Parts: sequence; structure tokens; C-alpha cells
Amino acid sequence: MSSMLALSLLLASAVSAPPMPRYPELEEDKLTGVLVVVEVLEQEYLPTFDACDQPDVICMDPPPTWFRARLLEQVHGDAPHSEFFAATTSHYGPTLRPDEGQAPSPMLMVLATDGQHLVMPRYSSAPVFRDSIGEFHLIVPDEGMPRWLPCGVSALVAPINDDVLAKSAALSLADHPRYDEGWDAEFFRVDKTHAYPRFSIPVAHLSEWLSAGHATRDLRCSEDPDA
Repeated sequence: MSSMLALSLLLASAVSAPPMPRYPELEEDKLTGVLVVVEVLEQEYLPTFDACDQPDVICMDPPPTWFRARLLEQVHGDAPHSEFFAATTSHYGPTLRPDEGQAPSPMLMVLATDGQHLVMPRYSSAPVFRDSIGEFHLIVPDEGMPRWLPCGVSALVAPINDDVLAKSAALSLADHPRYDEGWDAEFFRVDKTHAYPRFSIPVAHLSEWLSAGHATRDLRCSEDPDA
């Protein structure tokens, strides 16, 4: 085998290798939560969990995934580097990455870290949208609050009075048929083509609120049955 061919195979292997060998096991006694706004740039599968390889075990989920993200804003806690790798699990596979040909979208995300590894707890993220001055907002589509944020976060819900924010967060009626039975007029203003949210949580206010003493260690609501 020529040295050039060997080098090519080595580079190809490095490119295809995941950035971590398997889903990381965090040290629970060192675990803290970090809240960030990020763009997920890529996401792929990791090896399946060892238990799923046992002949008498059926795992309903696909394997865990790794993802690469770019930090847009530190909201609470010690933010990772401007670009970082983390891992997560989902029943639906790699849904954080942008669709092919599409640019990544900002999302608010909780990361659990032991100071060495980063994991996004299952489904602990949501899209955020910019207002006319570039500030991020978490849209509030109903009375429920994300269980991966601390209890009491509903106190930060505010009316949307910014047209840029309302338009950027608008949902196309054609793309959301699950709402055909009707939109809740308390939370959405609807025209012939779009539903415009009426309320949001400003991420800047969320950051101030958490820093004022409302943050739990892992950032989850203590009433969460999965906490």
C-alpha cells in the first residue's frame, strides 16, 4: 500500500469517526446545569447502549446521538466553548440538526455537565426567535411551561408587542395541520395564512431571573416527575 493511499484512508477514517467514542456517563456528584442559546450544526448517531445489544432486551429508541453546536448566547452557568460537542437521546433520532439545505436555527438548550462532558437531557431544548433589536425570545404557545426550566418561570411570560418577533415566530397554517381543529385565541392571533403568538419569555429576563436565585442545580423544575 502506498504512503499516499494509507494517508487518504487515515484521513477518511478520522472524518467519519464520531467526536466521542460513546454516550458519556456523567459524574452525578459533579453535575450542574448550563442554559445557552445555540445553533446545532451537525448531528449523527453514536454506538447503541450496551444493554440494547443483549438478546433478551428490546430498546424502543434508536441509538444516542452526538451533535456539534455553536454558542450564540450564555444564559446561565458556565458556558462551553464557542463551538462544542455534546450528546443526547431521543425517540426520534437526530432531530436537532437543520434539514438538508437549510441554515441552523437558534434554540434555547439545557446542558448537563460534570466539568468534562456535556449532555443535553432528553428533549431539553426549544426554538427561540429574535425581536427587532436582536434579543432572543422563547415562545409560549399554551399554559404549559418547559419542565426542563425551573418552576416559577411562568412569572416571566410577557405579551409580544414587537412585530418583528411576532412575524419571525409565526406558524404557517399550511405547515401545521395538527392545529386544524382550532387555535387557542388566548395564545395566538390567526389570519388566513399564519398564526402569530401572543406571548413569549424574553431570554434576557430569564437570565436575570435565574441569576437572582431561582436556578436549581440541574435547572429542571423540582416538580418534574422525571427529575
